[in-house]
Amino acid sequence: MAQEWERNRERRGERYAPAPPGGGGGCLAGPVRWVVLVLVVPVRAVWDVLVAAAKGLGAGLLWLGERLVAAPAVWLCRQVLAPVGRGAVWSLRAAGAAVAWVWRRLVVAPVVWGWRWLVAAPAAWLYSYLLTPLGHGLRRLLHALVVAPATALHRYVLRPVGTAVTWVCRAVVGLVAAGARATGAGGRWLAYTLVVAPVSWTYRRVLTPAGHGTVWTLRRTGRGIAAGARGAAAGAAWMWRWTVAAPAVWVHGHVLAPVGRGTVRLLRAAGAGLAWTWRRLVVAPVAWGWRWLVVAPVSLLWSYVLKPLGLGLLWPARGLVTVAVLVLRALLAPFVLLWRHVLAPAWAVAGRFTRRLWNATARPAGRAVRDGWRAARDAVAAARATARRTRLELRSALVGAPRGPVPETAPHTPEPPARVLPADLPAPAADLAKHGPRRGGRHR
Repeated sequence: MAQEWERNRERRGERYAPAPPGGGGGCLAGPVRWVVLVLVVPVRAVWDVLVAAAKGLGAGLLWLGERLVAAPAVWLCRQVLAPVGRGAVWSLRAAGAAVAWVWRRLVVAPVVWGWRWLVAAPAAWLYSYLLTPLGHGLRRLLHALVVAPATALHRYVLRPVGTAVTWVCRAVVGLVAAGARATGAGGRWLAYTLVVAPVSWTYRRVLTPAGHGTVWTLRRTGRGIAAGARGAAAGAAWMWRWTVAAPAVWVHGHVLAPVGRGTVRLLRAAGAGLAWTWRRLVVAPVAWGWRWLVVAPVSLLWSYVLKPLGLGLLWPARGLVTVAVLVLRALLAPFVLLWRHVLAPAWAVAGRFTRRLWNATARPAGRAVRDGWRAARDAVAAARATARRTRLELRSALVGAPRGPVPETAPHTPEPPARVLPADLPAPAADLAKHGPRRGGRHR
């Protein structure tokens, strides 16, 4: 205990100055020992008694809670609630299995049979033996009446006509180009002969030597050149009119326009014939077949088979649902009555009894235990604090602090003031043998 006190003192940072010379604790060891025995031992005995009493009271309250609360709750759960729950689960499983069997036998099986033999089988037969041959026939008829005539028209009429029109256009364009080339060559020769050569000769032979005297002659020559140019222009216009424009107009009026009008009329007649053929041979049979072979049988099937069958199945289904509801209500009625008239009132009465018993016994006992515990704890704390202060005061005033090493960093520091220890700090045990008489010596 002395070593623990030394370690606690060093950990708290307490340092004491060495005892004054001539002072010792050997003569006061007896009084200090009696004071410690008188103050510490009774407080420790009272503390042990209070701890034992608190443990016994806690064990008694735990036993009372197990006997009055836990055991009845476990018995109620095992003997009442668990059997009732298992019975309810078994009843619900049996009712669910019965309802599922009735649903499969009276609803699902008739619906599957009706769909298989009244809808799927007729539809498969209709598709295999009516719609498929009708589709193949329509495809062959369309190929014979539309695709083959259109191919022959394109191969033996439209393509030769297009080839002829292309050849005529190419010939006309070649004639026009040849006339334009001839007209250009004649115009160039005439211009060179009537304009360029006289002007060049006049400039070289007449204008340069004559100077201002040839102005009158130049004017007259210019007038002649203008007249020649007008004549050349008139000739070129006449040649363009009768070699290019007139043949082109005749070709357009007597060849291209009749061919174009005939082609347009032929195409219109072919389109009208194809449209009439499409409406009469394709659209009308398909509409008639859809109306009388699909819509009418489906309407009759819905009106006289599916709708009465659905109404006939709906009535038994409603009856079965009503019967299932009545069966479930009859099966669950005893459990509902048991809960409403037995378990719920018993649970309420048990809750009120347990609540009143708890309020009457456990809560006052708990308050008393808590108050006693608090009072004992405060008394023990006060006693420990008083004993600690008294022991420290006696130790400091009479015995003196034990000798110990002085820190080298502060050899001349003054003695620190006495520290007041907190109340909840454990009281150090006094080592009475440390302050006893020394071996081989005498009392001072």
